[in-house]
Amino acid sequence: AVSEGDPHRGQVTFVGGRLEDLLGYRPAEFLADPELWGRLLHPDDWPGITESTRHVLASRSRGIRTYRLLSRKDGTYRWMEDRVVPQIGETGAVIGLFGVARDITEQRLSESERGRFASAMQQIGDSVLITNRNGTIEFANAAFAEMTGYAADEVLGRTPRLLRSGK
Repeated sequence: AVSEGDPHRGQVTFVGGRLEDLLGYRPAEFLADPELWGRLLHPDDWPGITESTRHVLASRSRGIRTYRLLSRKDGTYRWMEDRVVPQIGETGAVIGLFGVARDITEQRLSESERGRFASAMQQIGDSVLITNRNGTIEFANAAFAEMTGYAADEVLGRTPRLLRSGK
């Protein structure tokens, strides 16, 4: 059940068992304390989760919410993505949200690491060209562009054969 005034308040009626493996909280703890989820939510995620939840409730459409929850197991925040669907009662009013959450922490970390790697590769003075296993160029840094005269967007998807001078 949900509260119209505060999209984070309401009665929790079901929590899957995997949550305990992930965060260290038993499902019964969420059932007994409807405000537990809100206390575990990362403070920076409140505005976004509030807006997306209100949108789901007002539009009566499904939504995807991304946020971090504090883990009892190690004291770190885990990135979660849940897909929620409003439950409509017999009177036509929204009476609850049904959602399935999944842990996307590893995905978020790998995206962050890729971004840091790309940033570092752009700033080093050496020419860097990265290909996949098939030899297709997937990355070229600014030093490569300066050395060869090819802009990165000109070489992406091609092979290094384009650099052959014929000499």
